[in-house]
Amino acid sequence: MAMSRRLAAEFIGTFLLVLAGCGSAVIALTLPGVGIGVLGVALAFGLTVLTMAYAVGHISGGLNPAITVGLSLARRSNTSVNPARSTGPALFVGGWALRQLWLFWLAPLVGAAIAGLVYPFVTGDSGAEPIAESGQDPTTTVTSAGELGSSLPASPPSAGANPPDPGAR
Repeated sequence: MAMSRRLAAEFIGTFLLVLAGCGSAVIALTLPGVGIGVLGVALAFGLTVLTMAYAVGHISGGLNPAITVGLSLARRSNTSVNPARSTGPALFVGGWALRQLWLFWLAPLVGAAIAGLVYPFVTGDSGAEPIAESGQDPTTTVTSAGELGSSLPASPPSAGANPPDPGAR
């Protein structure tokens, strides 16, 4: 397939992904009354990726220009960046595919470890939860709600009940 068709498919897919995904995020942020919310933004990204994968995925091999450029420079047909998706075909193909399989498992794990180490430096957040100033008294043990004493109401108030008047005695 001609490189111009692949690049055009990448451009169209990436353009629509940015338009729909980022556009929905901007709408959700600037027009909160519209009701799109976080779920709408997530659906916009997901459905756009799904639609573009079906529409142009067979032409370009994906929607990530960095992967497409890398594959083009390496003169490869296609690849998988999902270790589970790479394992099945490698088991059937054998030979060279099995010899490369370790990289498809190791690279995402190393990338995740690096991301975990870099995260505190990028965000300034250590990720540690604050420790409570005081804990439960170790000499007392509560095994059921009945042992908590009279601090709990006997039964929840009914939905139609009026709240007590603080001024009445």
